[in-house]
Amino acid sequence: MSDGTIQGVRDKLNAFMGSESTAPQPTQGQPRFHEKRDHYDALSPHANSPRDKSRAGNDTRNMADISREEIDTKLQLIEERLDRKVSDIAKSVGDFQTANQRTVDALQNAKWWAIGTAIAVLAVFMGTLQWGLSAQKEENARFSAYIREDVKSIGDDVKEISKAVTEMRIRSETKTEATKN
Repeated sequence: MSDGTIQGVRDKLNAFMGSESTAPQPTQGQPRFHEKRDHYDALSPHANSPRDKSRAGNDTRNMADISREEIDTKLQLIEERLDRKVSDIAKSVGDFQTANQRTVDALQNAKWWAIGTAIAVLAVFMGTLQWGLSAQKEENARFSAYIREDVKSIGDDVKEISKAVTEMRIRSETKTEATKN
């Protein structure tokens, strides 16, 4: 037996699987493989696709019966299926990366949009505050002018009252002196 060659693999598989004559036979009361498989299929009909009972003999044929071309063809088919699956996975990963990049770009745009909105709101607030302060300043100036006018008029009234009081005092003093004399 030479390891690493197809014949070596066949020999190992034949030794493992055994031929019909050297395969261990089930003991009394022990079911055969096909009986176990049929029992399993009966218990879980959805686990496996229904088996063709006419193919039962083909499932257990020796590896020596398979030609090199059949093995190469089967291996080629398996390789093609795996290549398709790998390319599908690579395409899915690529699509995921593209979607992820679009999400990152959208978040970057949203970040700048939020910063711009915050600046605009701050500018409107500062403008409103400035307007309110200037309006308050004008209102304070008008109010101060009213107070000044009121204080002036009160001052004028106090002067007039003071003159009147002084005149009344002078008259009363003059009357008091006139009665004393």
